Amino acid sequence: MLICQLMYGISLTLTQVLTGQAEMPAEGMMLMQNSATKLSCEVFVGNIPPETQAPTLQEYLGGALVQVGLCKPPNPILSIRMNARFAFLEMRTAEEATAALNLDGIPFGGAALSVGRPKKYEGPVTPHKTWFDVLAECSFGLMGGAGQGGAAEAEPAPTSTVVRIGNVVTPEELTDDEAQKEVVEDMTEECSKYGAVAGIEIPHVGGAGAGVGFVFVKFHTLEDAQKAKKGFGSRTFDGKSVDATYFPEEQFAAKSFAS
Repeated sequence: MLICQLMYGISLTLTQVLTGQAEMPAEGMMLMQNSATKLSCEVFVGNIPPETQAPTLQEYLGGALVQVGLCKPPNPILSIRMNARFAFLEMRTAEEATAALNLDGIPFGGAALSVGRPKKYEGPVTPHKTWFDVLAECSFGLMGGAGQGGAAEAEPAPTSTVVRIGNVVTPEELTDDEAQKEVVEDMTEECSKYGAVAGIEIPHVGGAGAGVGFVFVKFHTLEDAQKAKKGFGSRTFDGKSVDATYFPEEQFAAKSFAS
């Protein structure tokens, strides 16, 4: 009977609050505010590679935020709650949680992480960039370098719309036309994350011989080529660091893939 009376009392109070017949008790208001504040400082991260350890992810993402000037040192990530292929970051402030949204698409362990607000977040929608947009701005010197008091060191201007990518395919994957076709489809989809692909060439075993083991991708703009070079250059594949360099457009057009 006592439990029923308590449940009835709680239900009645909520009804009164929702219909405007009573004010929310101070304790309840405080709990709601604390919950909203906590959510505003949290960031969801998905598509995490299996067996990722929280300290590793915390160091990597926090370091990236500091390196490009989105947050000030030390590491702005206070803690991480891991759950299979996703995690929740607790940031120092709501402002830094908003800044962390710019990590969306950042490469980690051969995967592109998905970064956004938790589903329960009901605060204002804040515009943000993707990680590759952030890198492009850093390359052109539009963002300051955190902890250095000046502009981030700009990468040299792109010299070609063609990017040569190494350590992402092996000769064993290119032994026949069908296998090569699958690799071309996979690489075209992956490269499209950086911009529209104008053409792609993957020399195969049994062909002319030059360039086997590399992927040659032509983009429509120098800016997209630069994004791809930086994006692939920060990744690893099968335990190897991906190598990405610009490749002469005239050689790509002539299908001359010798270094």
